[in-house]
Amino acid sequence: MKRLLPIFLIALFVSCGGEEVIQTDTLGDTSQDSDFIDTSPSQDIDEPGEDVDVLDDADATSDEGDLDVDITDDLGDGEVIPPDHTLTFGITERSFCAPDGPWIVDTVKQFRTLEQIADLDVRAVASDSDGNVWAGTSTGLALKKGDQENFVNIEGIPGEGAISALQIVQKGSVRVARGQHTFVVDAEGAVSQNYVAEGEISKLFSCRGSGLITVGEQLWRLGDPLEPMDIEYEGATLAINDLVCTDLGMLLATSDGLLLISWDLNSQPSWLWNPGNVAFVAANSSIIAAVAGENNDQVAIFYGIGFQQKVVTPKPNELPTGGITSISVSPDDAWLALGHQIGATRIPLKREINVAAKDHFFSQRWLPDNTVNDVFEGADGTLWVATPAGLSALKTVERHLIDKAEYMFGEMDAHWRLGGFATAMARYTDAWSDEKLPLRDDDNDGQWTQEAVGALCYAYATTGDERYYEAARKAITNMILLVNVPAKDFEDAGLGRGFVTRSVVRDDEGEVFTSKAERSNWHLVDFEDGHQYYWKDDTSTDEITGHLFGFSLYYDLCAKDDAEREWVGEALGAIAGYIMRRGMKVVDLDGEMTSDGEMNPENLSIAVDGIEACFDRGHPVETCISAYAGGGFLNSVEALALMLAAYHVTGNVDFWLQYDALIKVHRYDEVATFHESIFTWTESMTVNHCDHELGNLAFNTLLRYEADPVRRAHWIDQVLASWEYEEPTRNPLKTLTLAMILDEIPGMENGVKTLVNYPEDLRDWGVDASHRKDYKQGGVDRKDKPQFAAVPPHDEIAVQRWDDNPYRIVKDGTGQGRMAPHFWLLPYWGLRYYNAICPPLSWTQDHP
Repeated sequence: MKRLLPIFLIALFVSCGGEEVIQTDTLGDTSQDSDFIDTSPSQDIDEPGEDVDVLDDADATSDEGDLDVDITDDLGDGEVIPPDHTLTFGITERSFCAPDGPWIVDTVKQFRTLEQIADLDVRAVASDSDGNVWAGTSTGLALKKGDQENFVNIEGIPGEGAISALQIVQKGSVRVARGQHTFVVDAEGAVSQNYVAEGEISKLFSCRGSGLITVGEQLWRLGDPLEPMDIEYEGATLAINDLVCTDLGMLLATSDGLLLISWDLNSQPSWLWNPGNVAFVAANSSIIAAVAGENNDQVAIFYGIGFQQKVVTPKPNELPTGGITSISVSPDDAWLALGHQIGATRIPLKREINVAAKDHFFSQRWLPDNTVNDVFEGADGTLWVATPAGLSALKTVERHLIDKAEYMFGEMDAHWRLGGFATAMARYTDAWSDEKLPLRDDDNDGQWTQEAVGALCYAYATTGDERYYEAARKAITNMILLVNVPAKDFEDAGLGRGFVTRSVVRDDEGEVFTSKAERSNWHLVDFEDGHQYYWKDDTSTDEITGHLFGFSLYYDLCAKDDAEREWVGEALGAIAGYIMRRGMKVVDLDGEMTSDGEMNPENLSIAVDGIEACFDRGHPVETCISAYAGGGFLNSVEALALMLAAYHVTGNVDFWLQYDALIKVHRYDEVATFHESIFTWTESMTVNHCDHELGNLAFNTLLRYEADPVRRAHWIDQVLASWEYEEPTRNPLKTLTLAMILDEIPGMENGVKTLVNYPEDLRDWGVDASHRKDYKQGGVDRKDKPQFAAVPPHDEIAVQRWDDNPYRIVKDGTGQGRMAPHFWLLPYWGLRYYNAICPPLSWTQDHP
């Protein structure tokens, strides 16, 4: 009987860049044809985890040329013929491509400063068909005319204190409720029709030319004098909370339900909805919406012939939350807007009542404050949202992905450090300032910059635009610096050149440089360019994966001549050679393997025959768990991709022989076979999205160069098996990996929609979605943080790279940091390169 591993034990030892394994038939005995890979079927296979005859420390050489070690001793006596190292693979002709646009996206303009509106505490908002927008605040009335940038206070209006309600009367004029006063103000500030009620006016209405107000629960008709209007039902006077006038008559939101009554009030009211107290009602020509419930958390929508009714509440696939404070239906019946105590919701109505397709706006990305006082759907399609900290104007626009790509490329300028590091996060003095703080180093400077190289080279190969080449060239120059700066220290230690540092800082970077002086993991060198640098040790396999991805893509898609290809090929060859000479370990300056430097069989292959066999052979529990439950799978793919990429860019056959040996002798094809116990993919509380990102970079590279059809089919099977668990994230980086190997791309629509929905606002706003009820809870993640069971749209979650957890419910942030956009550019330009996304303007049909 198989032993079941407790999840918490797996979580203790599985980390980003960890290890994993599977039992299956080896691919070591497969070949393309009789002349391609000659393998002895009777060869002996080493026991997993025993000392292996790969290039180990005893046979190491520091030479940068040929690797003078025989790594084929265990391969049998048959002839081994490597494939043509110049071959590359990938589908660029396909039967279907997704449109580049136009797509419908949400945009926002916030009015959140005193220069924009003199009182930010906005209680009510309304706009007319000429684009005039009135804002009722805690101290008075402000107007933004047409295309004016800001609101201007209207002075000298009657009453004191806050504005409680606004009602558009006609173009250029609005009725205002302020205290006991109600009056009309035109766009020039002229006041007319001033009436004084017996108490505070709470609501304003207009019906067939008559003005109506509510004071408490009493309805009044405006005139001289004011006329009380008592509406009775079964002998009792109804308490009126809200009303709206339609062609059918008056719709009354009362303490007993929603009623319809004739204009003259002489007919018997008829009930449309009887849930008890109805707080709000809104309507236009074909839509009626009303709000009820103890917490204003039920919405009834009436539509179509005979007014079919749909009632929605806060629950999965329906409303995100209750606490409704306001309601508005757009003049064209296309949208229903709800204001909440937390956020605003917009439900599309035009084609069908599809509550699941709603937009929920919250966080400072969309609103100055999460508390919503009022919403108003304007005639021009703008949703105005009033909050205690200002206003938001939300509008949908048509947008092509190429336009977003151009914007994102421009945003990269703020992230270049030392002329070529794509810094992951640029920080500013505050969220709304353009005053940038000094860029800082990052543990993953190599990986992030190499992903930027990939994006830029895909863009250059697709467009021929020299801007992308020039940006990629300066980035790859700094990547070579990461090899060259520490090289002398390693050569002096007898380890040879090829270690790639996590990052470097230079003597002209001020505190960023001087802060490293007392840190033992930073090493000072005098470099040949006349500068002093600190380089950081403890490089991980994550960094190696970034480099094998970026260097090889630059070689294929950006390098313009043989000299440039040799330049980048030498750097990747040095990295791969250094690791291969050390028995497939990333070895640091002290001669020991780095914290996460495992690419070696002694760590990766030990659980290839299962977790029990690993324990029975006496391997440490934590090492077996890591190898079986995630790390072996990822790191073996990374190791294989490194060897194959190095062979491609250098032509050095030793790299291919090592690749072949890792499969035939050390069963890396089995280790890299996906199974349900790879908990970094398959269990929600141990899922590691960093591993998914790295897996995509490694498989992308591996499949670009794998020539053997049997092995290639095996790698494709593993991509598809892992995709089943990644599919719900709608990750376009996974879509890119699938696009290079398949004509019909599973999940293509969702991957493209993520690119569409991803906000151009890359500030690290804090997002707390714990109020949402439209997504089920999914327990906690590997960092013990609560998460949803499904991923909300990417413009409703925190900004994050593809290595982060999109299910996370709460993520802190101030907006002061702005994320580098290359993570978005990489899948976009990759999908363009593989023609999975059509060239702009070539799409003539309606998009899905």
